[in-house]
Amino acid sequence: TYSLEVVDANEEPVAGAIVRVLEPAQFGWYEADENGLVELSFATLPADGRVVGSVEHPQRREGAVFAISRERSDDAIVQLQLLTTVTGRVTNENDSGIEGAVVEASTMLDGAGGIVTLWRTTSGSGGRWSWPAAVPHVALALQASAVDETGVVTGQSAPVTTLPGDSAPKKTDALVLPGVKSQRAALDTKYEWRKLPVICGSLSADPTNATVIVHAPVNQYTVFADGLANVSRVLRRQDVSVAIVVNGDVDCGESNVLTLRGNAPSRGTVYLVNARSEVVFEGFDLPPVAAILDAAGSAGR
Repeated sequence: TYSLEVVDANEEPVAGAIVRVLEPAQFGWYEADENGLVELSFATLPADGRVVGSVEHPQRREGAVFAISRERSDDAIVQLQLLTTVTGRVTNENDSGIEGAVVEASTMLDGAGGIVTLWRTTSGSGGRWSWPAAVPHVALALQASAVDETGVVTGQSAPVTTLPGDSAPKKTDALVLPGVKSQRAALDTKYEWRKLPVICGSLSADPTNATVIVHAPVNQYTVFADGLANVSRVLRRQDVSVAIVVNGDVDCGESNVLTLRGNAPSRGTVYLVNARSEVVFEGFDLPPVAAILDAAGSAGR
């Protein structure tokens, strides 16, 4: 168990701060108590004992990334900063936008002992992508990838760093994938997930403002369902719901998470949709809190 204290710019504790662990990878969130304290639990750890994660404010666009060494496992502190937005495009050599490419951001984080992948998302219409929860002063190495007949094609851009309180999105250089055509993408399209057959739970007659949808393998259903149930508890918002989609039969057990049967509409496995069923985030892990607040129409500025 590692302990972490979350404070704001005034060094006041952030009650309800939402923490996710990036390395070793875990699905789901932790929530800080009224004193800004949170305990992170692990069955196993890397040999060097380092833990890397990110944290966001539950109501405001503030966050941070952190690395905890074994020596600081019982007294680590992380301070939130105003988050910024990073945007860009994925194109081919002719500047034609490529949809459905995977965009990944990594960094050399102090204390992490190497390169850390902070987030992954996908490109949508016109090859555009956006990340609304970039942490200031963290140099991001951006890479895009897509699959064509020859295999995986990758492209990189120069490192990008944002400053606290940047009001305008930070536009990055194009990530160029020569010879690649658009892939199957869900971002910026409608995902009629409410029409899928229901296996567990019940589908509300009234759509919420935002829904986090996770496509999970049948053999990992319980892990993902428990993680989503925790997300719902931590958010405590009536205007945000969660759902899990599987492509086979599962035993619902005691799970009350809405579970449907279907296949992912694209390469991604996690989708955030708004009240109109439009996909506003497509990726491979839970969306940033800032994106959920945006979709719910009440993000702090």
